[in-house]
Amino acid sequence: MPALTQRHKKAESGEIGSEAGIGISRSGRPVCIDEKDLPDHPRVKPPIITSVSPRQGSSTGGATLTIRGQNFQNRSRIRLGDLECLEPILRDSRTLECVAPASSEAGAMNVQVANDDGGCGYFGKAFTYIPVVVLQPRTKSTVVGFSVQFSPKGGKAPFQYSIVSGEGRVNPTTGEFVAPAVPGTSVVRVIDAEGGVSDSVVSVNAPLGVQLEPQDPQQPKRFRFTVVGGAPPISYSIEEKEQGRSADGNAVASAVLRVRDQLGNTEEVQLNVNRQVPLSAFATSQTVVPGEKMTIVAAGGKPPYAFSMVQGLGKIHPSTGVYEAPREASAEAQETVRVADATGMTQDTVIQLQVRKAQASRALSLGFAHTCALLDGGVRCWGDNKHGELGIGTLTGSLVPKAVRGLEKDVISLASGHNHSCALLLGGIVKCWGDNRFGQLGDDSTVNALTPVEVFGMTGGVRAIAAGQYHTCAILRGGALRCWGSNRRGQLGNGSTEMSRVPIQVKGLAQGVLQVALGAAHSCALLENGSLRCWGYNSNGQLGDGTLVDRLAPSEVKGLQAGVSSVTLGGYHTCATLSDRAYCWGNNGMGQVGLGTVSPNVLLPTEVKGLQAGLRGLVAGTYHTCAHLEGDRAVACWGYDREGQLGDGKSPVAQQSLPVPVQSLGREVDAVALGSGHSCALVPSGVRCWGRNDLGQFGDQTVESSSVPIRAVTF
Repeated sequence: MPALTQRHKKAESGEIGSEAGIGISRSGRPVCIDEKDLPDHPRVKPPIITSVSPRQGSSTGGATLTIRGQNFQNRSRIRLGDLECLEPILRDSRTLECVAPASSEAGAMNVQVANDDGGCGYFGKAFTYIPVVVLQPRTKSTVVGFSVQFSPKGGKAPFQYSIVSGEGRVNPTTGEFVAPAVPGTSVVRVIDAEGGVSDSVVSVNAPLGVQLEPQDPQQPKRFRFTVVGGAPPISYSIEEKEQGRSADGNAVASAVLRVRDQLGNTEEVQLNVNRQVPLSAFATSQTVVPGEKMTIVAAGGKPPYAFSMVQGLGKIHPSTGVYEAPREASAEAQETVRVADATGMTQDTVIQLQVRKAQASRALSLGFAHTCALLDGGVRCWGDNKHGELGIGTLTGSLVPKAVRGLEKDVISLASGHNHSCALLLGGIVKCWGDNRFGQLGDDSTVNALTPVEVFGMTGGVRAIAAGQYHTCAILRGGALRCWGSNRRGQLGNGSTEMSRVPIQVKGLAQGVLQVALGAAHSCALLENGSLRCWGYNSNGQLGDGTLVDRLAPSEVKGLQAGVSSVTLGGYHTCATLSDRAYCWGNNGMGQVGLGTVSPNVLLPTEVKGLQAGLRGLVAGTYHTCAHLEGDRAVACWGYDREGQLGDGKSPVAQQSLPVPVQSLGREVDAVALGSGHSCALVPSGVRCWGRNDLGQFGDQTVESSSVPIRAVTF
């Protein structure tokens, strides 16, 4: 909008004003210009604002404003100060509505209406942004049994405190948090009188402790130690003691290492410097990929050392101590290595193998109209980018793959929602980017991110991720499941329908989760015992419990209490594999359940018809489903086919209710991924895609759609 003229300035004192004149901005849209600047232009009827309601709202935006007056037009633009009001709707010539945007500043704002013909109306200081409540401190580390005092900044009293995730207690009126008796992470929430919400994350650590590592006999005065637990920051001090003699007559010097955390807890360790250090051995790492190498370090005793395997399938070099993990290992395995010194003294060290899957060299994930690929640890995306879902720092779409900023290496897996994507990195860190209107990026905001941002409160330990339409979930080490984002239908599984901008614990799933899959507004988890639990939106029976009732917490899928090997979710339907058999349920309006018929709802798991033996896996899109098979029919698909997303060359066909083979893919298909209107497959030579390509979701430098796979991206 142009700067206020002398007549405009009446609005700043709360007066009503109007102005006539027409101007064109650089974008081609009308702006308000004083009539004296265009003396030959005929006068127009300017809008007149008589009232605005409500008169105040949160700085996070979202309030629906009703503006009443005269002479409003269909393309009238509305501004609150310097901000443009969202989604303007003309009810009639006397009534306008719009949604207040988020504001970085609080206070009273002028309301301005600009008609398409250039007429302008003003109402001074008609809408006030209320400061957002922010819970302080935002993050805090403490120790089991200790307390933390939280207090609000901004917002409107009175305030109500609660715990929305994790253990512990909080006083609902004073905000004093008492840590639980076991380590973990808790989320404390404050709600003010206006309904404003703010969360803080508390990391509850184990009691302070100090662990000494074995000494290097070549450096008897050097000590290495590890501090565990306690509340950072940690301080250290040394107190020297008198020298003396050990029982064998060797000279000994001693000192006390004192460690103190910010809560005042202290731990002490006696340090003795002896001419002869006992033989010891330890592993430099205890988490390895199958086939990965690490070094077993020997100390003390009398060199040289000799290494050997006592238990396990790994290999060790007899003189260097270089250990190679077994090529095949279970999720939990135990290996024992023995070291012997020159005198014949021996010492064993046990390695607990927490084996993670080797980093995927290639993978695909598809959103509504964008595609992402994991190639040798780096991420590239292409297609639509209206919400920043390509992660390249702009809102410009791309017809070719673009490198996601900051994710050039160390990525393990990908997940894509409607207009956002997430990546799991080595070390268990999760980063997300794109649409964040519902907090689905998990960074404690609702601001879209054009480049990856780290999920709030998760500093590591994540082993798997999944993305739905507007929500995201992660499985932690130990099998706990946490979710964040939209929760209108209870898809976060925490017993409520309140959205969350940070990860929160799913009820009843604090351990034992093997896989998670997300749909438009429902979620499912495969447990280690082979059973399946689902929750959230259920209007089409997609939860598989025999009803059409939404569930705010995990509910058992009928008939699938054991033996499930994988699960995948479409927009409003669900599929699972049991051995080499496929079962689907939920919305079948496009034949996506695969029964040979089209019907509104399938309430219980039902076996897919027409699939040959050799099922390798299932994957679901919004309204279609595909099976990855052994043999010549490498991929078969069924469901909605209006945009050619089944790849059978028969589009435009409304739907196929039985599996049909995807044409020209061959047998060497590594993976299949589905979006809404397009599908893609990884083959040895690159990526092949089919279906809708109007926004460049194939990545082949064109916007031409195809009902059969085309060579989209070549490696």
